[in-house]
Amino acid sequence: MNRNEFINYVQTAYGVKGDNPWQKDPESTVFRHIGNRKWFAIVMRVKDQV
Repeated sequence: MNRNEFINYVQTAYGVKGDNPWQKDPESTVFRHIGNRKWFAIVMRVKDQV
């Protein structure tokens, strides 16, 4: 499953849209619980530290 497939799955399965809370990192997407707005998933790129 790639990034877009995962985002589509979460949006369909849980009925929520991802949001992008960081201006400096517009690719990172956070999914929040409808009732309490707490995060339950985050999709982001992690830079290789090697």
